[in-house]
Amino acid sequence: AWTYGEMGCGGDGLFKPNYVCVLGNGRLLVTDTGNHRVIELETGKGVTWQYGNAGNRLGSGQGNGPNQLNEPSSALRLASGNTLVVDAGNQRVIEIDSLGTVVWTYRAADVRNGQGVRDPILARRRGNGNTVIAGRQGVCEVDADLAVVWEYHLLPPAVTTKAGPARPTVESVPAPAAAVVHVLSETELPPNLPQTFLQADRLQHRIWEVDRTKQLVWQHTGLGAAGRDRATLDRPHHVKRLKNGHVLVTDTGHHRVVELTPDGAIAWEFGEFGRLGAGAKQLSNPRSAERLTNGNTLIADQSNRRVIEVSAAGEVLWRYEGHQHRLQAPTYATRIPNGHLLVVDWGAHMVYEASPDGRIVWSYGELGRGGDAANCLFHPEHATRLPGGNTLIADTQNHRVIEVSPEGQIVWQYGGQPAYFPRVGRFGLNLLTPIAAWRLPSGAVVVQHAGKGHVVEVDPDLSITFQFAP
Repeated sequence: AWTYGEMGCGGDGLFKPNYVCVLGNGRLLVTDTGNHRVIELETGKGVTWQYGNAGNRLGSGQGNGPNQLNEPSSALRLASGNTLVVDAGNQRVIEIDSLGTVVWTYRAADVRNGQGVRDPILARRRGNGNTVIAGRQGVCEVDADLAVVWEYHLLPPAVTTKAGPARPTVESVPAPAAAVVHVLSETELPPNLPQTFLQADRLQHRIWEVDRTKQLVWQHTGLGAAGRDRATLDRPHHVKRLKNGHVLVTDTGHHRVVELTPDGAIAWEFGEFGRLGAGAKQLSNPRSAERLTNGNTLIADQSNRRVIEVSAAGEVLWRYEGHQHRLQAPTYATRIPNGHLLVVDWGAHMVYEASPDGRIVWSYGELGRGGDAANCLFHPEHATRLPGGNTLIADTQNHRVIEVSPEGQIVWQYGGQPAYFPRVGRFGLNLLTPIAAWRLPSGAVVVQHAGKGHVVEVDPDLSITFQFAP
């Protein structure tokens, strides 16, 4: 009956819209998350009110100053005519009047008589004037003066010691004796790099590969909406070139992992096509897959909150879930050269290294606390262990890639702050949610950004040596 939106920011443009509600006047209040703004729409007339990204730059304009937002997740029009916005990237909730003035602000650090919610995603104003705020790990109710009336948390507050926040201990399902052998991912660095760049395009439901002259050398499914037949993909989140020349793809929206030949034929598949579940041969929104040296496949099964190892015959041989503090939303997992598991837990804001028996031997990030402070991450999506022992992390919602030492010190950074923006060959979307990063033998780092698969290669001095945006 009615539609609005196309890729962009001006005109009818939207980018990753996350929330919409119908107002009493019949207009729509849209949270245009990827464009860092909230807009009010009238059918047939377009935008009648806007807050954030005043310059209407695609995927840009984020900040925490006047008329700025950062990845807003929801918005609600109040009875007073003001607008309540969950400014997720800035970890705050703000109330804005019709002139765009911020008249009330919530941050967890400012609450009294409680812990508050650090990563808000949804907020509602009650009739008594209190505000209920929900995050991925809990919910709280605060009054107008930010005193906590009530709160509930899925995870206990972090224990603080003289040395700082204590890192959690996570138990796991013990590995069978055979799994204790040093079995690692087939290749940590994708074998196509640095000659070609293989990317997953979540928005156009395809995977594509370009060479260093920016020529398209291969793609699967092409442009267009996700299909219903087994040859199509639906929101693929991770793709990896295998040594045999095939590609391993997490077909996230179809709840499966597939291995494709160069001509697009399915050579191997795990998961029930188009149906999510936790059964013996089912997945739920898988986010990554790695082929192991023993021929098995390691899968980050996000919505089932587990990492599993699957045989070529499709049998689950091993799983990692955690017991004391279960995985929240794993987005990536790999076996590193010492045989340990390196897992990125998007929901817990952490990267773990776990031994085959489930013991945590190293971690970075604070359990359940997103942010950019020391030892903090904000919804990371990818990590690799470097030859020298450091860890390269795509700290996605902090819009940065960081290299962290075994002692937890950041020794290199791309994005996140102006000091770490590219020096030469500035790329317009350099801060837009990096979702994967690899260090090349040359020392340069290849970074894939969210959305349509923008890719950038930067040298150690942050000069751009290659960039491509489809």
